[in-house]
Amino acid sequence: MEEKPRTGKNTIVLAQDSGIGNRIQFMASAIRIYDIKNFDLYWPVEGWVSAAFGDLFDFDWDYEVREHGETVLLRNLPEEKPLYYTKGWRLYISPKDGLSRFFPWLYDNAEHGYSIDFEYNRIPKRILAIYLPFFARLKPSKAVLERVNAVNFPQKTVAVQVRNNPDWDSHNRTVELEKYFKLMDKYPKKTQFFLCAMNKNTESAFVERYGERIIVQRDKNYGSMIDAAADLFLMAKCSDMILSFESSFGCLAWWLGGAKAKVQIAGERSLFKRIKRKIRNFFRFYAIK
Repeated sequence: MEEKPRTGKNTIVLAQDSGIGNRIQFMASAIRIYDIKNFDLYWPVEGWVSAAFGDLFDFDWDYEVREHGETVLLRNLPEEKPLYYTKGWRLYISPKDGLSRFFPWLYDNAEHGYSIDFEYNRIPKRILAIYLPFFARLKPSKAVLERVNAVNFPQKTVAVQVRNNPDWDSHNRTVELEKYFKLMDKYPKKTQFFLCAMNKNTESAFVERYGERIIVQRDKNYGSMIDAAADLFLMAKCSDMILSFESSFGCLAWWLGGAKAKVQIAGERSLFKRIKRKIRNFFRFYAIK
């Protein structure tokens, strides 16, 4: 087997011990920031993500990705780069990319630099072009692909992602199902929906209301990371998406679909909190710096 090219650097990418969306966005950002080619990937299998990166994804990459489950440290990275970002999870945007600092309406984590998270169809094409090549390389593993291929739906199916586990309550992000229903009811009566839910009770509530218009993985195992990753790639096939407020999982599905789907968000922060956030960011970006 031909040896894969190496950069000559012992570069290590430190991914967060959090959900799939956060980890993949960090991975994409680190590759961009440090121009990483050949790297070690820290991917713990405890907590939210209980499967290895290689169990969920095939990465179409010309260089070597070595996966580790133990904690590792960053080494041999140029000091002039934004090392503080290595504890972040957002898709990194450089000030040189030409975006206004007021562009992201939902932006709330200024210490991690610019961000385009949750902006979807508002993101300029020149910014999309930065990250789309990365997400195009991210393919389902063999096990995930088998689950994806077992589901068929019409070309104009709408993806509906419901992020409502108990941990979401602590962030005040849980959205009542009626808000999803309201968005879904705007579509023609024959529209079918691919549902990505986190538990059987949620699935049952949607099936009770919409019947056979709801499409889900057959015999879905809600504790399986294989099925969770399959949901990502199935949502990525949809032309429209109804996604949970501030969920990086839904955000990842949109990128995997080529950043083409029309997105609607179920839930939002209050107008007062959004205005307060803008004022706070003004002082972070302009009054202080």
